[in-house]
Amino acid sequence: MKRLTPGVLTEGPGEVADDARHWIIGHDASTLGGGSGSLVVDREAEGKKVLGLHFAGVPDRVNRAHGLEGATPEPAAVTPGW
Repeated sequence: MKRLTPGVLTEGPGEVADDARHWIIGHDASTLGGGSGSLVVDREAEGKKVLGLHFAGVPDRVNRAHGLEGATPEPAAVTPGW
């Protein structure tokens, strides 16, 4: 089953407490259990820009995603043995 749950970013990279690497973003889209790995997209870019991958949440409180702003298109450049 596919679902679209609109929301907004609530925290950008570097704004989430205890995120020393500054790669977590917050969002308020409604999520269900099993939603980890879902894309967080910029709908103003017609859904063509992925902002992050959802990985955690607390219902009606907070959602977290790994931000892709610092991701590299070249995994070999940062992964030994790739």
